[in-house]
Amino acid sequence: YAPAEQYTAAAANQGPWTDLYALGAVIFRCLTGAEPTDSTERQDTITNGEPAPLVPKLRNLAGVASPGLAKAVEGCLRVARKDRIQGVAELRQVLNNRLTPNPESIKPTPVREETETTPGHRSNGYAYVSSQDQNLEFQMSFPLATRWPRFFARIFDVWLEIMLVSIVLGVVLGYYSAGFIEWINDPGGSLFLGIICLPIGLMLDAAVYRLIGNTPGKALLGLKVSTLDGRALSFGQYLYRNFSIWIAGLAFGLPIIYLITMARQGQRLARGQQTSYDESTGYRVRAKQIGWIRRLGFGLVFTGLLLVMAVFNSMEKAAQREQILSSISPDYSWENPITRINAKIGSQWKNSTQQNDDGQPVYMFSERTGHAVIILALESVSGFTLNDYVQGFQKNTTAHMRFSDGGRFSEKNNSPVWQGSGRMVDTSGSRLNVQIMQVGSDFWRVVTIQVMPYDYSDRLVAQLQAELWMTVK
Repeated sequence: YAPAEQYTAAAANQGPWTDLYALGAVIFRCLTGAEPTDSTERQDTITNGEPAPLVPKLRNLAGVASPGLAKAVEGCLRVARKDRIQGVAELRQVLNNRLTPNPESIKPTPVREETETTPGHRSNGYAYVSSQDQNLEFQMSFPLATRWPRFFARIFDVWLEIMLVSIVLGVVLGYYSAGFIEWINDPGGSLFLGIICLPIGLMLDAAVYRLIGNTPGKALLGLKVSTLDGRALSFGQYLYRNFSIWIAGLAFGLPIIYLITMARQGQRLARGQQTSYDESTGYRVRAKQIGWIRRLGFGLVFTGLLLVMAVFNSMEKAAQREQILSSISPDYSWENPITRINAKIGSQWKNSTQQNDDGQPVYMFSERTGHAVIILALESVSGFTLNDYVQGFQKNTTAHMRFSDGGRFSEKNNSPVWQGSGRMVDTSGSRLNVQIMQVGSDFWRVVTIQVMPYDYSDRLVAQLQAELWMTVK
């Protein structure tokens, strides 16, 4: 009636599961009238690869006890302490038949009987075993996963899912929300985004599990989460488990703290206990044997994921550095090389001088986060009116620019001005604005390109456009 761990001096191996073994043995004796096989003898036969002596006797329980009670006795009498029912809460669920298949769904499956026979179980050399027997075979075939494979599988899945969710949210919110861009580029913005994305990633994790039967990290390492009797979890069950992990295992994703909570759960596994979030539910993470090639493959995929995350992290750091430089750097003065008139340029803009396809200098101002570019250029053409020049400009830029209308003419500082709007051909969601002013035979143009969200750069663009036109004469 004593489990194997009571034959040793290691008190740390004993717990509620030890008492439950004795309880299961007593109930087994009451139901069958037979004494259960000694636990040390059972352990030796399993170690030697021999047929388990108690398995046929446990099968007899189906005829004298309810499915819930039969499964509870079997769960209490497992040889390995970590495979046993771990506590009263879990035992209650098994007794209530919450973790046992519906008896009406049990279908006999013919299998060759290799151990001792029992009345009513043999017919023409075959025995009929129920799904309860098959579940017992499942438990013996797939042992519980150890802590390190579980750790790496969980880390892989969490990192992958947070990255995917972050990319989607970043693209969507960054396209429509100026406030999001300002927030994400602030110091610590990406960290808070990761914390926010964690529960969303855990919901994605549950959906993937139900859709393909497993999550990527666990599949690569041969792990799978199931109920005590080997059944797959429903979406609701897996989601409930994930949110329990979010609280008790990942500490809501809070830096440093989640390392402590994960270490505590790992220590429980090292002591032969279940994690706190699996102990009361009866869910188990089981493992099948995998070879070195598969382990190597996981290592390569894991390394690849780390590299991808490192690239994204460096991009985020660069954007944050630009934002910090923009906030701490003062505005600066820029001199128009042609008119020698100065303009006050905001610290959010970086300027450079380049040449266009005709070899003419153009003065480019780029917003630090890449949401706007303004180009100032001059072209001297004799004998052209503003209308002539505009038509020629539109014709020459057809491959790159699409104007939504014919534009409009007006005057600025007693000089004729044309302004047109449209989009860039090769930039999705872009907004184009072109202003051309004629001063004698000189044609000044200010070309502005913005990407969504436009309201993030509207104020900056208006200020810079005004400053640049003040340098034109």
